Amino acid sequence: MPGTGLLELALTAAHHVGAGEVSELTLLEPLVLAEDAAVRLQVTVGAETVGGRRPVAVFSRREDAAEDVPWRRHAAGELGPVAEVVPEVFAELAQWPVPGAERVDLDGFYEEFAGRGLVYGPAFQGLAELWRDGSSAYGIVRLPEGLKPDGYGVHPALLDAALHT
Repeated sequence: MPGTGLLELALTAAHHVGAGEVSELTLLEPLVLAEDAAVRLQVTVGAETVGGRRPVAVFSRREDAAEDVPWRRHAAGELGPVAEVVPEVFAELAQWPVPGAERVDLDGFYEEFAGRGLVYGPAFQGLAELWRDGSSAYGIVRLPEGLKPDGYGVHPALLDAALHT
């Protein structure tokens, strides 16, 4: 299951308990879906702490597992109120491309991934521009034509493309 699926589960939990956002989510272990076995999913949300934050975790267990088989934890993080966007955080992005950044040629970008065993289908090749300034990377990502963001907190293909920066 893609990591964005785990994020969608956490976002759904956030909406269910009245939290504004998933403030943090760490992917701990892949959730492997087998063709021949159903999986039970469990999303837990803890009590609200100082500042309106709540712990969240995503677990799974095979449907046919005995009750004493432990749940596997795939993601853990924190839900919180909607963070106030501080304009200064994005000040360097006010001009595009970012001054001092150099454009990266994306010709062969996804073919290079495929050569390393990471094959991305057309829906997941949304990195349109990539710029680097030292160790910082800036990108523009777009959903490929025909894909709609409807029904998602964050479209899986869009988030995946953002991670390619």
